[in-house]
Amino acid sequence: MQPPDPRVWGLFAYPPEVLPDVNLDAYITRNQASMLTGVAPSVISHWHARGWLDPDGTRRHLATKRLASGNLLYRVGDILQAEIDTEASSKSRRGVKPRRNWAALNLNSGVAQAS
Repeated sequence: MQPPDPRVWGLFAYPPEVLPDVNLDAYITRNQASMLTGVAPSVISHWHARGWLDPDGTRRHLATKRLASGNLLYRVGDILQAEIDTEASSKSRRGVKPRRNWAALNLNSGVAQAS
């Protein structure tokens, strides 16, 4: 079975049984984060600048590293958590429309794996 185009749905285009392991402590570029989650690069910048609200209402911010060139790298686990929390939020401009099977990921370990 061919998974849907990952450029449209990001990492979650893949069914859970073929979902690759993801190192949550790795750092990636804004464009890679955009492709991973299926959101626009400007959304990643928004999460970095303003943060996002988790389900408890606490504002969270992305962990970043700055390269010598000045470019920012974002922690994969934070990117995935921001997308999960934003998508599930009733205040999201997208509305509450779960597009992905988030239960397929185990974000509590250092590596996200399909359950």
